Amino acid sequence: MNRFSFTSTLISEAILLATLSCRQAWVIIAFLTLAIIPVWLELSSRRRCTRVFSIHMGLFVLLLVLGQVMIDIGFTLAGGALLTFAVLLRSGIVPLHCWMTDLFEKASFGTALLFVAPMTGAYAVVRLVLPIAPDWAMQSIAIVSLITAVYAGGMAIVQRGARRFFCYLFLSHSSLVLVGLELVTPIGLTGALCVWLSVGLSLAGFGLTLRCVESRTGRISMGQYHGLYEQMPTLAALFLLTGLASIGFPGTVGFIGTELLIEGAVSVYPLVGMAVVVAAALNGIAILQAYFRVFTGTRHMAQCSLRARPSEKIAVLILAALIVGGGFYPQWGVASRYHAAAALLKHRGEQSDSHRQDDSATVNQANQLMPISVNR
Repeated sequence: MNRFSFTSTLISEAILLATLSCRQAWVIIAFLTLAIIPVWLELSSRRRCTRVFSIHMGLFVLLLVLGQVMIDIGFTLAGGALLTFAVLLRSGIVPLHCWMTDLFEKASFGTALLFVAPMTGAYAVVRLVLPIAPDWAMQSIAIVSLITAVYAGGMAIVQRGARRFFCYLFLSHSSLVLVGLELVTPIGLTGALCVWLSVGLSLAGFGLTLRCVESRTGRISMGQYHGLYEQMPTLAALFLLTGLASIGFPGTVGFIGTELLIEGAVSVYPLVGMAVVVAAALNGIAILQAYFRVFTGTRHMAQCSLRARPSEKIAVLILAALIVGGGFYPQWGVASRYHAAAALLKHRGEQSDSHRQDDSATVNQANQLMPISVNR
């Protein structure tokens, strides 16, 4: 059997924490590039084809570097377009999402989860694209992300493999985060940042629960009923709790963030708000369908106990406390995310003013040089 490298996981997590601690563009690009190496090495060590992952991540790094170089030399619009395409590729926006499903199929579940769950693509949007992109560009990205959210939610319903189901479910939620980030309004940004944290927490717990079930039964097929509730009731409860939290069920950490996201979307485009509701509904149907397929429908007979071990019960209690506690006492989290959204909008305004001053200075210099050239 393939061994899971704990050392490689710690290295990947260290790179991730360093990425989320940076504000300088080139340092963020460097860490985003370094984060690819441990994943590629694991795919190679497992003797799995790395072609799809290598092509997409190579293009991602190339677009990041070219885009930032063009911004540094003054071509802001073209550089911003390249950076936007890069972060959409890293976030798995349709039709640039095939590398993500390939990763979940070929890599270990823990490695794939650590690579995608923190949504470093969304962080790249906040730090690299949001300060320089015009409003029309941001709203266009929101529309593309919204299409991805609805598409991925529908695909999650019809998947037969548990890992592909989780991949599309995560892709739909991460796209909803991008929708809120691209609305460029205080409520929309606050909702997106709250959903970012709640989805990272709830879907990470959802993925860990799914992996705990896999460790007992092997790869799970969504095409049949497994009836595992009597064998693992604690994991079944956490599976349902984390899944409902990800779609903003009342009383969970995702409820307030989802409400703010929908309100922010409706304030910009009413139809966008309706599409967000549709995407959330599709995700809810997919989660409940998965719960019934895995834990109900039949009786599973096992030769040994499949109940949760003490370490898994500790993880269950911690995740449940965070999810439910964040739902009943959301004030601190929402207030901190609102301050972060206000700071991002202020920084965006400062960057826009500086670009306008640069453009006006260039125009004035050209006007001053025109009479000289005409006289000559």
